[in-house]
Amino acid sequence: MLVWNAHKSKVRHLAFSPDGARLASAAEKAATVRLWEPTTGRKLGELPGRWGFTSGVAFSPDGKRIATTTMNFRVAIWDAEARRPLAVAAASQTRYGPAFAPDGSCVAATGWAGVAVWRDPAVPHPETLGPYADSNWGPDERFEFDGKDYVVDKFDSLAFSPDGRLVAANGIFRAVVWDRATRAVHRVVPHDEVDALSVVSFSPDGRRLAIGFGKAAEIHPLKGKGRRVVLTGHTMAVRAIGFAPDGRTAVTASSDGTVRFWDAATGAPTRTFDWGIGRVYGAALSPDGLTCAAGGEKGQIVVWDVDA
Repeated sequence: MLVWNAHKSKVRHLAFSPDGARLASAAEKAATVRLWEPTTGRKLGELPGRWGFTSGVAFSPDGKRIATTTMNFRVAIWDAEARRPLAVAAASQTRYGPAFAPDGSCVAATGWAGVAVWRDPAVPHPETLGPYADSNWGPDERFEFDGKDYVVDKFDSLAFSPDGRLVAANGIFRAVVWDRATRAVHRVVPHDEVDALSVVSFSPDGRRLAIGFGKAAEIHPLKGKGRRVVLTGHTMAVRAIGFAPDGRTAVTASSDGTVRFWDAATGAPTRTFDWGIGRVYGAALSPDGLTCAAGGEKGQIVVWDVDA
């Protein structure tokens, strides 16, 4: 287990490179993305912030590019080795994600109203999924709940299915899965969260969808009559969710300070990690499933061998 001071504020976003040799991190109210050697904590460099506070980071499938999203609605594609920007795209109301398609052919981001997909970030108008609108909101696109005003379909996170045919986004009151080819809604999973950020992930075989909302985490089948699996145990908001490469284990991280592993078929907890870094705001599992990283409220990153 290795812990180091990575940032001066909460570490909210973490991503491993496909070969597991690099770890990217972004912190709250910070524009730069820092790159680390996860086995030593050695800083490898950083992506300079140019377009506002970073709100997400992802490596391309080949590890040659990095995508970042910012709070001022920019998606940037970077050369991962040279650490220079290759392209910058903008879409009104889109600030979360990002995610590369499994074949690396496009990058997507989400936010208020749906999902924007860029095949070429130099093209200003992306493909859109859901009731996305690159314009001002009309009165019929808002609703009130518990005395507060909400934008319809505010999505906080997104993921591509392993075959790239589906895109899922999770946010206020529901997670939605779209068919990319037809742009039709494939599945809707309702929930009751409106305040905390919601997270989403596909299983490695693409047959299940894991969602986190508030203190809750669930796994839903995408086809057939399979049952919902509920992951019960976190006492504060779930900040990250995913699967081990074999699909048998689900992984969650929470502001309660723990990273938990679960039997994905039954929902039974299998392991709980609490490394004393305070509230956890971001986590990532390496592509081989052997290493896990988590980011804490005081800017620390902890990396550990899952099997140790």
